[in-house]
Amino acid sequence: MKKKEKFIYWFIGLGCGIMLSGIIITFIGLNLKTIENPNINQQKIVDDLPNESIMEKPITEDKERQEVSEVEQEVRESAYKWVNIPSAYSATQISYFLETEGIVDDGVAFRNYIAEQKKTTKLRTGNQYLPMNGEYDEILNILTAQPSN
Repeated sequence: MKKKEKFIYWFIGLGCGIMLSGIIITFIGLNLKTIENPNINQQKIVDDLPNESIMEKPITEDKERQEVSEVEQEVRESAYKWVNIPSAYSATQISYFLETEGIVDDGVAFRNYIAEQKKTTKLRTGNQYLPMNGEYDEILNILTAQPSN
């Protein structure tokens, strides 16, 4: 290659690098501006609201929402669910299955609990009526109880 061609390629590469750097710096700068002042959009929303008592309504609504969410939480905690555990499942598979069904919050932790209790081979399969987000010992007692005739 001639010196002139090398210089042209070098110059083009330099220009592309500068343009790419500028684009990256622009995006970083925009993101930092948003992080520094995350209330920009919220302020515009507040400015657009009518001039009625802004502070009274949200407080009342927040209290009502909080009371409703507490009731919902109690209902969720006391809720039971029918699940059909396949007969070929191992203790590990059952643990992950119960996690996906919302019965336990952490399948790995529940599997470890089953192993600690030395009941990995005593789990029953089939249709089970289990508490959602129940205590591990309660769920394990149901899964290992002898079926009543």
